[in-house]
Amino acid sequence: MDSYTATVINQSIINNDSKSVKLDETCKVLLSDTQILAHILKYVVDELCDFTIEEIQEIIPANINHEPVFPGNRVVKTSSNESIIPGEGILRFDVHFELDVPKRNKQKACKLQINIEAQNSIYNTYEIVTRGIAYISRLISKQFKTVINGDNYQKMQKTYSIWLMPQAPLKYDGTIRIYSLQEKVESGIPLKEKEAYDKIKIATIYTSSKHEISQKYEQND
Repeated sequence: MDSYTATVINQSIINNDSKSVKLDETCKVLLSDTQILAHILKYVVDELCDFTIEEIQEIIPANINHEPVFPGNRVVKTSSNESIIPGEGILRFDVHFELDVPKRNKQKACKLQINIEAQNSIYNTYEIVTRGIAYISRLISKQFKTVINGDNYQKMQKTYSIWLMPQAPLKYDGTIRIYSLQEKVESGIPLKEKEAYDKIKIATIYTSSKHEISQKYEQND
C-alpha cells in the first residue's frame, strides 16, 4: 500500500477511540471516499495497472449525495450491499460496487465487481481469506439472472474482495497477501484464454496504527 492511503487510514484510527463499533464506521466512511479507493485499487486490481490514480478516481461510480472524507472528493456509489439467499441468511458488504474499466493498451474494456471490507481484528476463529472466499462466492452467485443468463458463463465478471485490517499488530504492518485462481497443467495443452478462469482475487492488507508515518513501506512508496 502507498504512503497516502496508509497515512490517511492510520491517522484516522489514531484520532479515533477504541470502541470497535465507532472504529468500524470510521473505516467504512474512509473506504467510501473515491480518492482513498483509487489508491487501494491501483495496487490490487490487475486491470488498472496502466491507469493513473486520477484516472481510476474518475471511473469509480460516485454518489454526490453523500459527504466525502475530504472536500472536493467524491463518495462511491455502491451496489446492493446485501446478499439474501433463502436458507443461507443475509450477508452484508461494507463496500460493493461495479467498476467499468475502459480499454487501455492490451487490456480489454471490462466490468468488475469490487468488494472492500474493513476488519477490526485479525484474531478470529477463521482466517480472513476464508471469509473472503465466502464473500466472493456470494458476489459471483449474485450475477446469475443479472449478468449470467442460461449457459452464458463467459459473461461472468471478475470479482475482487479486498480486506483491510487497520489495527494489525506492528509485525504485520505493510503485509499484503494475494489469493487468486491459477492453472496447473498436469499434462497436455494449457488453456489459451486466461480470462476463462481468472475470475476471482482476494487481497488482505495489514496496517498498524502504531506505524510511524515517517517510515515508508517497502513497496509502492
